[in-house]
Amino acid sequence: MKDLIIWLIIWYIVWGTFNAKLRWSLEQFKSKKYIGRGLFFLFSFLLVYFLYNKILLQHSVQLMVAVLVANLIGLYFSFNNRFFKRFPKDRYFLLFQTFNILFQQAMVIVSMSLIQKLFGSSYTHYHYGIWFFLVHLPVLLLPWAKLRVLYTLYSIFAGTIFSYTISNFQYGSIVNFLFHYCVYIWTIYYIKDEEKI
Repeated sequence: MKDLIIWLIIWYIVWGTFNAKLRWSLEQFKSKKYIGRGLFFLFSFLLVYFLYNKILLQHSVQLMVAVLVANLIGLYFSFNNRFFKRFPKDRYFLLFQTFNILFQQAMVIVSMSLIQKLFGSSYTHYHYGIWFFLVHLPVLLLPWAKLRVLYTLYSIFAGTIFSYTISNFQYGSIVNFLFHYCVYIWTIYYIKDEEKI
């Protein structure tokens, strides 16, 4: 339980810092703000990796491969005028969002491992779906998040899928990362404004 409390503290400090301060203070840099955001989440990932390296070590190669593949996809979309012609101000969002997802997926792997340890043989993937839903509840407090209710409800299914995939597929961490990334691609295409995500 102590490890899960530490996990929660890290999760909410990182997201609290980002949503309450960082994302707004970086607005002055316009499109270059994504570099700052990316570095923030990369640093957050490194902190998590340092604290939980015993859990993350076996997933590290898959995570790095997933980052590489996602960045290649991000490059394609960032410079694809047909995709971004109606919302060019967010052109580089997808490119640097990979580091956000890297942090999130590392936290998923860690918390899943801790919850499995807590429940032991009675653990099911639904346990993780409920956990993922609960830690996403503060999203409902973000007035700019256009799909905040959908995100929160969707997190139940996402958490269950993440748990199932990591447990049952050899390259589950890669699959989860790219699935997570594709959700952001769909979201920005649908909303057409990164600031409402």
